[in-house]
Amino acid sequence: MPMATATMLDAGRAEVARALTLPTQPRAFRTAVRVFLRFPGVDVVWLAVRESREQAAVIRSSQGARSAAGLGLHIEPAVGVGGALLLAGGPWRGELARSEGSCLSPEERAFLSQEGTKHVMVIPLRGTSLRGEARIEGIVYAASRRRISWTDKTLEAARRAGERLARSVRDAQRILEVSERWELLWAELAANGEGADRRLDQVARQIAADARAVLRSGIGIVFRLDAASGVLHSLAQDGEVIPGEIIPAVRRGQVLPPGCGCAGRAVTLRKAFVAADYASGSIVVPPIMAEAVAKLPTLTTLSFPLMVRREVIGAVTVGRLKTSPLVDYSSEDIRAAEQLARAAAPLLARAQRAAEHARREQGASELSRLAGSLAQSLSVAAVCEQLVRSVLVLVRGNSASIWNSHGEPMFTEARRPGILREPKDPRLERILEQVARNSQAFWTPDLANDPRLAAAGVDPTERSEARAVLVAPIRIRETLLGLLGVSGDTGRAFTDTDVELAQALADQAVPPPVPWTP
Repeated sequence: MPMATATMLDAGRAEVARALTLPTQPRAFRTAVRVFLRFPGVDVVWLAVRESREQAAVIRSSQGARSAAGLGLHIEPAVGVGGALLLAGGPWRGELARSEGSCLSPEERAFLSQEGTKHVMVIPLRGTSLRGEARIEGIVYAASRRRISWTDKTLEAARRAGERLARSVRDAQRILEVSERWELLWAELAANGEGADRRLDQVARQIAADARAVLRSGIGIVFRLDAASGVLHSLAQDGEVIPGEIIPAVRRGQVLPPGCGCAGRAVTLRKAFVAADYASGSIVVPPIMAEAVAKLPTLTTLSFPLMVRREVIGAVTVGRLKTSPLVDYSSEDIRAAEQLARAAAPLLARAQRAAEHARREQGASELSRLAGSLAQSLSVAAVCEQLVRSVLVLVRGNSASIWNSHGEPMFTEARRPGILREPKDPRLERILEQVARNSQAFWTPDLANDPRLAAAGVDPTERSEARAVLVAPIRIRETLLGLLGVSGDTGRAFTDTDVELAQALADQAVPPPVPWTP
């Protein structure tokens, strides 16, 4: 009984050691280890995973081990059996006590011997690139503490298992890396005192870049969903559809009406969606994009919604030029996309909430300050001037104007009217008409790239001036008195808070002042 008690205590200490040493493992790592643990005679398994842009593999997971031996060990190319398999070659098996055991590196022999193993199989996790080239994504050490002679048939079965598991292990490692990078980025931005809007931009750009890399695509786009209208607005883009070529219709600020594009379809379905050929008619392409899409080589895209507590907050689209059947997005790509979505959605939601909160606090303070001045007996011209100056501060605009209820100019910020200048741009006319008709605010991140405003394609020669526009009605109950408009940097996504602030400011201009609280 004392011996049994000691054994139980030793086992408990080993479990505690593993719990303290091993971080939470991706499910794909645990699955891969369990698959090899089921092979005849296998008592303990170690999984070494190759990190992105690294030649070496690192042992990240084990099962059946009595200690943490081997965890964190770097398997260098050409060093030992594992290192040889990282470069090329098939599976290997051998007995530690015999001559074949001399192929193992001292480090490999150390952790295998510490566990009391006598025989070992070393299996490469061999994947395939989009060009059809082989790439080793990791190494598995499957060992036995008993004397056992694995057959060629068992070794071949282990090789096939390695090939089957390579992609899921690779994706799990990449998603683990990007998740850690996102959290580090957020912490650094907060520590450096970056503004909330800046943090949102940086986070969206990093998600776009990492989604593109993990899903081995040419372009990655992050969209924000405007809940009120159901419209998707591009927050960030990384990469190019065609290397070295800029496509005006596909850029930051791109607008997709509800259900349009691959991203719109994914949001509607609330799940990942693949368009095997973007221009084939399988999705609704907005007219403004039709001309550009028709000129593209065959493009395949994968979009997936970003959801928090079952609420869609945005979407991500990645795309590849379809040069061969290997380029088609697979079920493994969809699985990786879903894992990315689970990691990206909370981070993007956090960044959006922080930006909204900062805007509300700033806006509440500014509105309180303005309430007194607008409530004074001022001339119409003075009120208009105050409104224009105030809205530029509230929503960080570039220029601002006021029109009467018929769309005729009453006051324009004279220094740089930009897109709000007279004679009015026809697309601006449509916005003013819509706001006057519905008495509801309307905004766009790019006047020249919004299918709701223009049917023709984006003109690549059009000046890249500030083309984001927000227009709010100035009204007394049901009576429209005028329209307050402000422009912003092209591609900038005005938020619900910006709309609320602009509308609250417009309401302040009409006595009695209307209080606004964040």
